[in-house]
Formats: sequence, structure tokens, C-alpha cells
Amino acid sequence: MKFIILFLTILLGSFLEIIVFNEEVLLALCFISFTLFAYNQLGSTISDIFADRASKFEADLIVVFEAKYNSLTELANDSLMFFKLSGSLALIESSQIYSLLSVTESTKYWWQCNTLTLTNSLLQNMDRLVYKWSVLSKQSNIQSIIYPLIFSNKTINSSSISSSL
Repeated sequence: MKFIILFLTILLGSFLEIIVFNEEVLLALCFISFTLFAYNQLGSTISDIFADRASKFEADLIVVFEAKYNSLTELANDSLMFFKLSGSLALIESSQIYSLLSVTESTKYWWQCNTLTLTNSLLQNMDRLVYKWSVLSKQSNIQSIIYPLIFSNKTINSSSISSSL
């Protein structure tokens, strides 16, 4: 129906000389008629071709997106596993540090106790030696000063006593 109206309009326009059939007009009419023919006759075929290509593109995109999704899911799972593993390793490391510190502290305490005990015994030995030296010194002074007074009849002047002390 549309073609008939278009055809009658062109025919009427040509008889009234509204449309002059020169080269440009004939080329435009051929193009318009080809476009209308292609649209009416080949429209469903072309739309089917475009629909098939669109479904192919869609399927390719879905495959790519699924691959990306699987890759990202695997990466997230690996990251979660790494996070859990690093947390466990940090816990093990902190327990090892704590045990090493406790061993170090107990060893330090043992060395301090032994050092204090050894120092105390050495100071006691030194105290005994000082006491013995003072006793021996007193005995030697007694022997050198008093024995001669007692066992001899000599008189000792005060200068010899003060010099021996």
C-alpha cells in the first residue's frame, strides 16, 4: 500500500513537472527503492544475522567473565589462605619468642644467683683472710713487743714501741 502511494506521488510529480528526472534524481530514486526493498524483503534475514552475532558476542563475554570470576575467586581464596597462614605463623613466632625470652630470663636469673653466691663466698673468704691477717699481725706485734718485755729484763724505750706499731 505504501509503495502504491509512493509510486502515484512520483508519477503525479513527474507529470506536473515538480520532479525533473535528471541524473541526481534517478540515482536518489534508485537508492530509496533499493533501501525499501532491502528493508522489506531482507529485513528479517539481516536481523537474524545481527541477532546471531549478538548472541555469539554475548556467549564470548559470558565465557570471559566466568574465567575472570573464577580467577578472582581463586585469588581471593589464596589470599584468605595466606592471611590465615600468616596469622598462624605470627602466633607460632610470638610463642617461640616468649619461650626464648622465658628461657633467657630463667638463665639470667640462674647466672645472677650463681654470681651472687660466688661473690658472697669470695667476700667471706676475703673477710676470713683479713681476719687471719689481722690476727697474725697482732700476734707478730705481740711477739715482737711483749715477749721481749716478759722474757727479758731489758727495758724498752717508748720510741721502739711506737715504731713497731
